[in-house]
Amino acid sequence: MEFVASCLFIVVSVIFRIYWWRWKRIGYLLPPGPPGWPLIGHALDIDPRNPHHTLTDWAKQYGDVYTLNLVGKRTVVVSSSEGIQVNITITFMSRTAISD
Repeated sequence: MEFVASCLFIVVSVIFRIYWWRWKRIGYLLPPGPPGWPLIGHALDIDPRNPHHTLTDWAKQYGDVYTLNLVGKRTVVVSSSEGIQVNITITFMSRTAISD
């Protein structure tokens, strides 16, 4: 019984470590955001009746562009028209033109 428990502990520890490493590595490339819970992210932090209040508070704290983790899906939130314009410009400047 102790052998099974030890093996299970090792497997869970390795899986958690891989998940944590991937999450930290990808997180360096994204805008800052509020810290979330492992696996569920910010799903419980957002007020279900007034989600716009929570998102507005985070925009005041982290800026117009910030990152959320919603049940394992990373989401970049852009909360201003200026932020949208900047992101569209950066995204499309790197693409080549399509000729007719």
